[in-house]
Amino acid sequence: MVVKENKLPLVEYMASAYPDINLGGTMLIGCQHLLGSTADMFYFLFEKGLKPENTYLLGKAYSTNNEVVHAIKERGVHVKETTYDSHQSFDSQHRQGILSLLSHIKKTRNLPEFERIVILDDGGKLHSLVQEELDDFSNIFGVEQTSSGIETIKYINLQYPIINVARSRAKLNIESPFIAEAVIDRLRTYLKKNSEILILGNGAIGNSIYETLKKDYSLARYDTVKGKSDLANLSELEKYDLVIGCTGKTSIFQDMFKYLKKGVILASASSSDVEFSGTHLRRLVPRNEDPHKEVIVNNIRLLNSGFPINFDGSLHSVPPEKIQFTRALLFSAICEAEKIKNKKGIVELSQKVQDKLISEYILSSNG
Repeated sequence: MVVKENKLPLVEYMASAYPDINLGGTMLIGCQHLLGSTADMFYFLFEKGLKPENTYLLGKAYSTNNEVVHAIKERGVHVKETTYDSHQSFDSQHRQGILSLLSHIKKTRNLPEFERIVILDDGGKLHSLVQEELDDFSNIFGVEQTSSGIETIKYINLQYPIINVARSRAKLNIESPFIAEAVIDRLRTYLKKNSEILILGNGAIGNSIYETLKKDYSLARYDTVKGKSDLANLSELEKYDLVIGCTGKTSIFQDMFKYLKKGVILASASSSDVEFSGTHLRRLVPRNEDPHKEVIVNNIRLLNSGFPINFDGSLHSVPPEKIQFTRALLFSAICEAEKIKNKKGIVELSQKVQDKLISEYILSSNG
């Protein structure tokens, strides 16, 4: 079965903004959620000259759609197979996948022959290991799309420039409500009128979830930043029926489980499986290979094995007509890579590019 190509109008619009870009001499190494809209973005990159045989992708076990993998492999893309063991942390498994991919590339390709090598990352782990595993950074450029990824790499002595899509105004202001909507859609079954709900993390995603739910539900927010939290601490965890994690790091540690309300539902809206010490909870039940399995143990209900609940194995985690905005940002950042030669470290995405995309988004939305 081949994934139906959705011609994403915003990506198509940004592709037209780079008429002179030719990616024929580019290698792309990426860690991405292998979903329908991701494949569609790559089809536009192929039209710009990127060769599928020079494209190497590693998915994430919890956010990989097998139909997409099959489709892009048919195009000639190198896809590193992902594995999942419920009794191991996702990050440790992901690290091994990245190391295996980089080792294969080093053994089989002559990296200096490429005009540019674009490292497209979701989470910062690929960038971190490229720093350790590769030797020549003269033709390497990076793109990072998540805030947790920027946090991962911001203290590293980076040897190549990395465009910061994650913290771009465009992504924070426009994407966050889409993610929140997708998360809430998956949570509908668990939202009860008399429930007490705690949102951990009052950043872009957490705030969007709060704003959407506040009229109909009893909510509280906890954030480590003063002025963004309704609670001074997490000493009263036992009162909440549903806890939504949006911090991108561990919010509830193993030694805090005893304070949770019996029957509590834990739902992640961030990344990986770290929000609720998911690995520990999964180790209390038999080992399995399904990252979407619900874990019920010790009166705790961990949805989607602790992974973000909008990634459920389906073709799209967010409707393509909405997430296309993020795909257009990533596409633009890849095209912008050759403009940032002779720089190192985190580089902000051109505000001109952001404004151009925002204007087109508003125009198309009003149309």
